[in-house]
Amino acid sequence: MELRLEKKKILKEIEHRKGQDSKQKARIKWAIEGGENSSFFHGLINRNLHCNRINGLLIGGMWNTTPEDIKLELFEFFKNKFQEPIPVRPNMFCYGIGRISNDEASVLTSPFSPEEIKKVGDDLSKFNVEVPNLVVGKVGCGDKIRFWVDKWLGDVVLYKRFPLLFNKEVHKSCTINERYLRIGDNISLNWTWLASSLTQMRLQNSVTFSNSFWMFA
Repeated sequence: MELRLEKKKILKEIEHRKGQDSKQKARIKWAIEGGENSSFFHGLINRNLHCNRINGLLIGGMWNTTPEDIKLELFEFFKNKFQEPIPVRPNMFCYGIGRISNDEASVLTSPFSPEEIKKVGDDLSKFNVEVPNLVVGKVGCGDKIRFWVDKWLGDVVLYKRFPLLFNKEVHKSCTINERYLRIGDNISLNWTWLASSLTQMRLQNSVTFSNSFWMFA
């Protein structure tokens, strides 16, 4: 099937190029001969009309060439093709067939629970696959995505990019809207650290984080 479609595509491309070549030749001939080339365009139009025109149809066992009758016959033909053949269908009752309960059906359409996601993550971790690295969060209002743990800023989660700051964080599962504040055009970061002061190394880490964050914002 794929080979057939590919061949049809190639043939269509060849026909298109032949048509483009004919048009180009006609333009050149028109530029050279002027009005003497009008017959070419008239012949082209007449050929298209001849190919697309239906001169007659067999209607009721008789050959009919009347345009109005042909149009009506074609209309009725396609109308019947798109009509419902059975307007009233019988109701089917299948007794004794096993079915799930309403509670079980609701489980199939309910979102995944945190426990289910955690279990999948634990199973994948056995194969050295980390779920947070596979998912990129869409920030929105920032109340669903965790600031440090979820991947939302760059290709690496923030707790791995800034481990010293993460160790100082009081609420390690905090969300974005708990740390990222935006009022109008003003943006600020709201921190809650374990200690009142940072070492020079941690301060430098904080500056590096802030620079990358402002570039994102």
